[in-house]
Amino acid sequence: MCPARTTTFATCLGLVYIYSRHQYFWGYAEAAKKRITGFRLSLGVLALLTVLGAVGILNSFLDEYLDIDIAKKLRHF
Repeated sequence: MCPARTTTFATCLGLVYIYSRHQYFWGYAEAAKKRITGFRLSLGVLALLTVLGAVGILNSFLDEYLDIDIAKKLRHF
């Protein structure tokens, strides 16, 4: 994947995370039960960012040490 695309995607996920924290804060300020939506959204975004980061690290490791480029192989499909 192009580095510009990955940084743009990560930036968008970061903005969604900030929005979810905003929802969490205002939901918590109104009533404790209203914070669940923001909490779940932020948890999902953090999980996705963690998985994507691990995939990026794995791809870099495979490319550097084993000369396997996963992104190049995926483009052929």
